[in-house]
Amino acid sequence: MVKLTLLGRRPASNPDTLLVEAVFSGNTPAAGGDSDPLNLAAIADPNLLGGPFPSLAPSTPIEVLSVNLGGYDVQPTWPAAPTLSNIGLMVYLAGVQQANGQAYPGPVLAGSVLLGIHLAEVSA
Repeated sequence: MVKLTLLGRRPASNPDTLLVEAVFSGNTPAAGGDSDPLNLAAIADPNLLGGPFPSLAPSTPIEVLSVNLGGYDVQPTWPAAPTLSNIGLMVYLAGVQQANGQAYPGPVLAGSVLLGIHLAEVSA
């Protein structure tokens, strides 16, 4: 499971990118799943920064800005038809995907990832 928390936006005026912290918990996805899904419709906003929030799937892949997972790395997975709930993050160690259905290692559970999520443009 991945919890998403809004940390800020860029640029400050007329923002088009959300800066979001991703924190892992529990186990890797069960067999057959290749990444932990991100629920972009449920980004926490504890600092009350307010919208805009995604109402459509991002138009470009999610950007990994910083990884603090004790030597582990992440790779966003981008489906052919992205939605607010089918984009994912896959955890790796030395280029090897973590086994499905296993508990995340301590460094992954104790760390976080900073993501840049580009807001989809809606044509008028």
